[in-house]
Amino acid sequence: GGAATRPIPSAWRVVHGAVPMMTAILISVSSRRIWLERAGIGLTGADVTGGLMTATALMLIVTVALLLVVRTIGRRVTGILQALVGIGIVAIVVTHRTATAHQCAAQGVDAGAPQLHVRSWPRVCLVAGPGPTLSGIGLAVLADRWPSRSARRTGELTGDPRSVWDPLASVWLVDASPTPRAEAGER
Repeated sequence: GGAATRPIPSAWRVVHGAVPMMTAILISVSSRRIWLERAGIGLTGADVTGGLMTATALMLIVTVALLLVVRTIGRRVTGILQALVGIGIVAIVVTHRTATAHQCAAQGVDAGAPQLHVRSWPRVCLVAGPGPTLSGIGLAVLADRWPSRSARRTGELTGDPRSVWDPLASVWLVDASPTPRAEAGER
């Protein structure tokens, strides 16, 4: 067939799963680190964003899980969702550059206290955000080129159905030719 029917290489499928997972890990770690420090008391990313960064990390994990069970339209929707989560990550970081008076008070810090110090962890999230955006766009565009579940099950991708379900078949060098008993009609 044409280019639209040819499955995308497995390396690209791995990338579409690895990028959101790595971003989720980075964001999860970052949201638990000190983002802002004022008067010697630190506010974590979860404190500053109200838990939004943790929610985006969970959403990215959900998009990867969905890739395993959805078909073409579902992959397109998943890709769009993944791209929007990536945009949301950047938007959250940009709009949460400082802590509100309420967030400072919750940690026992005077909001007017001097010496606001911004750590590097918000920048980690800012840099990580475009990854799932680009991956999601790619996923939405290439959704029809992912192999169907039946193709994976029957071995159409490798040409040998045994290689899909029996990884030891090639080790055992199982011969697919009929045996003399099978040719004689015995079972």
